[in-house]
Amino acid sequence: MSKQNEFDLNPLPGQETANLRNQRKYRKTTVIVIFALGLLSMAVFAAKASAS
Repeated sequence: MSKQNEFDLNPLPGQETANLRNQRKYRKTTVIVIFALGLLSMAVFAAKASAS
């Protein structure tokens, strides 16, 4: 294994934490979006049910 590959597998500590922070932020955003879509679809469903 070359030195370059070794370096790629072990990123700099600061870089690694930044990536983890971004992943966590992205995951939280995804959960919020899915939750909002769920609420929206329930509201639409309720509106349709009450309308008919």
